[in-house]
Amino acid sequence: MIFWLRDPLTGSLIRVLLRLIFGPLADSLFPPQKVSDSPQILLLGPPSSGKTTFARHLFHKIPEGSTVRSQVYDTITDYPGDEAWMHGLDKKIKDYRIILVFFDVSKFTQDSKYQLDTNARIDFVYQNATLNQGILLIATHADLASGDYTSTVSQCFANKNFKDLKDRIVYVDMREEKSKDTIMKEVKKLIKG
Repeated sequence: MIFWLRDPLTGSLIRVLLRLIFGPLADSLFPPQKVSDSPQILLLGPPSSGKTTFARHLFHKIPEGSTVRSQVYDTITDYPGDEAWMHGLDKKIKDYRIILVFFDVSKFTQDSKYQLDTNARIDFVYQNATLNQGILLIATHADLASGDYTSTVSQCFANKNFKDLKDRIVYVDMREEKSKDTIMKEVKKLIKG
């Protein structure tokens, strides 16, 4: 079992799974071990898109209502969603094995400015990532979206450079506990290739 905890690809996943199973006791039962010099999973997205909520579910260390400014938890980095999001990221992005791009699907389908901003973030990731990196789009707040929002998103992606990512979207309600399990199931698929 120690081998798996030290593996740079599955080490982060095992740590996350331990936290899901044992909650806050995971760190005392299974002390963190350094698995690499850089985080393996990057969380990106506009403000209030669910990045910190997802990190809070996994690590139980972030106080409710707080925001995170480029915070690293073991092998996951929660990158800020404010306007300075791109600063230096083009050089850092290749350090991550998995990139999760969060966006609020209810805003995406109703607010053209939000849609442009989100598209710019996804395109940035798509243009700067390598073929070895897994990219997953997390469409949060699906519970607040109206109409056929999945078709709307697909149509918005149709003529973009990143149109092939439309098949890598997970629609979730971040208020539900099962959302993190849904996301982690998709992350496992990316790790396996």
